[in-house]
Amino acid sequence: MQRQHLSSDQVEMIVRLEQRGECQVEIVDLIGTSQSVISRVLPRFRETGLVIRRLGSGSNRKTTPRQDRLIIIKTRRTPFATARHIQKDLQDATGLWYLIKQ
Repeated sequence: MQRQHLSSDQVEMIVRLEQRGECQVEIVDLIGTSQSVISRVLPRFRETGLVIRRLGSGSNRKTTPRQDRLIIIKTRRTPFATARHIQKDLQDATGLWYLIKQ
């Protein structure tokens, strides 16, 4: 089952129902979502006072799409090249220096 985000109207309704004194089980029945979703929304509202969804907090990219293409081209041309060799070629092509963790 794929996860779907709550709409801002649904989140506002959850907050209003909780402020009226409804328990999470009753809110689940009214909204039609799981209790774990309700239990994640309410503390966020209590902490921030906002009902909007937070932006994704994934890691920042380490390489650009152009650098990714260069890496893919290099690995296809020389399939047995080491990571250090590919790194050096990338540095020569872009003029940027990267560290490979060991």
